[in-house]
Amino acid sequence: MMDGLRKATEEIRTILIEGERENMSFPSLLDKMQAVKAYGESFSTLMLMEIINEFIDDKEKRASLTPEAGYDGVEVQQKFDEMSDKWNSRNQTN
Repeated sequence: MMDGLRKATEEIRTILIEGERENMSFPSLLDKMQAVKAYGESFSTLMLMEIINEFIDDKEKRASLTPEAGYDGVEVQQKFDEMSDKWNSRNQTN
């Protein structure tokens, strides 16, 4: 009975995870999500933005659900942020 909604939910979740991993821009993420339909109908932009907001707010919870042995999420995130800044500024002049 609710299979269409479950399928759309899974598609949106997959897009969000992919977007997070690939550092997708917000407009690109929203465009991909707008292609998902449930029972032949698209979700409203406002609803999709609320879903994105909830996904962002749940980042810590998602990280805690899949801990790896010896994995320090805070340390990895700090190193990621540091390297990301360094990478993004490599061609900038002061």
